[in-house]
Amino acid sequence: MRKYLLLWVAVWALAIGGSSAFGFSIDSMGVLPNYPGGTDTGGVMNCYASYARGLSPDGQYAVGYSQGDIYWNGVPYETNVPIPVYWSKATGLVRQHEDWRHGGWTGVGQSGKIAGTISDRARYDTIGVDVENDLPPIPIGGNTQCAVAFSNAVSGNDHWMVGYGVRNYANKAIRWDSSVYPIPLNAYVTRQGVGASGFGGVANSGACVGTDRHGTGGGDGAIYWDGASAGVTNIPALAGNVATQGQGIGISDNGTYTTGYLSKDAGGYNGFRWSPSDASSMALVPFGSDTLSWGGDAADNGMVAGWTYNPTNSYRVCVWDSDGTPQLLYDFLVSLGVDMSGWQRLTKAYSITPDGKYISGYGLTTAGREEGFVAFIPEPATMLLLALGGLALRRRR
Repeated sequence: MRKYLLLWVAVWALAIGGSSAFGFSIDSMGVLPNYPGGTDTGGVMNCYASYARGLSPDGQYAVGYSQGDIYWNGVPYETNVPIPVYWSKATGLVRQHEDWRHGGWTGVGQSGKIAGTISDRARYDTIGVDVENDLPPIPIGGNTQCAVAFSNAVSGNDHWMVGYGVRNYANKAIRWDSSVYPIPLNAYVTRQGVGASGFGGVANSGACVGTDRHGTGGGDGAIYWDGASAGVTNIPALAGNVATQGQGIGISDNGTYTTGYLSKDAGGYNGFRWSPSDASSMALVPFGSDTLSWGGDAADNGMVAGWTYNPTNSYRVCVWDSDGTPQLLYDFLVSLGVDMSGWQRLTKAYSITPDGKYISGYGLTTAGREEGFVAFIPEPATMLLLALGGLALRRRR
């Protein structure tokens, strides 16, 4: 029995609908509707895409951005810019930012605390509150502040936010402590990494994964910081390789698993999964004839959600189970009988919840529009039971 039969998935979003005989469905997050704004108020027009970048630990909220034009007093203010949004099954796609701001939210915690980069500044907020507090820029060399800061992720318990600051064209990894709210100027806690650096993910313990300039040939290399030590750990090469170029992108909420991508000695990249006790990184092998892979985020059980690359079909969402077996999410939905006629493909996945039940990312619709999605995966025991039932049905035919 093929392992992908153990993966039963329903995908949720907002506009394009379909269902299987088992009740599984797929919809799209859609895009923000046209609203030109009024006197001294902002609006949005001509939105043509949406992207889900972060998920709350329970999978009920997704955050990201929609792409379109910002209007002010009924006339164009900025065109073709990202517009920060959140999404839930109950609310649909909702804009959350000051009327004239552009950018996107990249992380959301268990109580709805969100962080992202709005108009080139790291900001945090709470879903539905819309205050937009600034995350303080980190001092670099004495009391000199970074020119700007960018936020990439929020820990599931809302305690930590991570990203990087920029000054004189050099990035520096930052972790903010949000236990004091709003976050004071001196609460950045630390900066880490060799040369230009940045954090891409953070666990509930404060452990971080990211990138600095230690990679092969002075390029980017994936790093891990336990949240307390004076320095970072360089994430090792893929098993059987020595090249270390790559990036750390995601970390499980329990801090056990990190993921991202690393170079191969023979050329190209593979996604990786690595734990602090591992001597080398496990390669996330591309599915089938796909040639490259990237890990986007890791669940507490070792599952990884990310994407692979196929020269014919471009990028495709892939899920690796705890032992590293890959499965294309789109293909599996088709195998369940889910109506995928509204989609050309599911493209990239950036987040997975701690229990591995929810995945967020974006895909390409048959209308040629990129739209976000949130995917749901039931309990493992249920998956096994349904898979065995499906296998028995196939054998009877």
